[in-house]
Parts: sequence; structure tokens; C-alpha cells
Amino acid sequence: MEKVINIGASEVKMATNAFTPIKFKSLFKEDLLTGLSKISEENLDIDILSKLAYCMALQADNSIGDMEKWLSQFELTEFYNALPDVMSLWADNTQQDSKPKKAQGK
Repeated sequence: MEKVINIGASEVKMATNAFTPIKFKSLFKEDLLTGLSKISEENLDIDILSKLAYCMALQADNSIGDMEKWLSQFELTEFYNALPDVMSLWADNTQQDSKPKKAQGK
């Protein structure tokens, strides 16, 4: 799944798919799903979310450079304001599209 997300005045193409958790682990030596499971309204882990945004941007455009260079082009507030769109893209990718053939509990 691909989407263009606005970060301030920049349009950033991001992609997420079944390879995203593997790419994330390869880049950061951390488990993406474990990190995301710890996020809540009280615990907004900017480290995990920044890494996820970078990973998805890298999947869409392999020429964006390293994470420091990529993140440095954005103002902090603009980047924070874009995080709900990043999470929305991730959530859309993880939605189940098919319906179960059997009813639950039968």
C-alpha cells in the first residue's frame, strides 16, 4: 500500500506491505510489532514512530539517504503532526480484507 503523506510543505511517498516488519528489523535490530504494541495515548514512543515513518519512506524511495539526513529536513512540529497519518497508513495495511468463511464460535 502506498500513500503520499504531507510533512509540513513536503509531500513524502510512503509504502507499507508484508515486508515492512522485516525491513524494520533489518534496519534497526528491533521488532516493529513489539514496539508498536507498547504505544498508547499515554506512551507515544516517538522513536518507534520515527523509525516506522523512515522505514516506510525508504520502501517507497530507496534514494532518501540515511535516517538522520531524512529526518533533518523536517521541522519537529511538522513531523509530529504527520505521525497520525503514518499510523493510519500502517493501520490500513494491517486491516483484514477478507471475511471469515465460518461464523465465529461455530
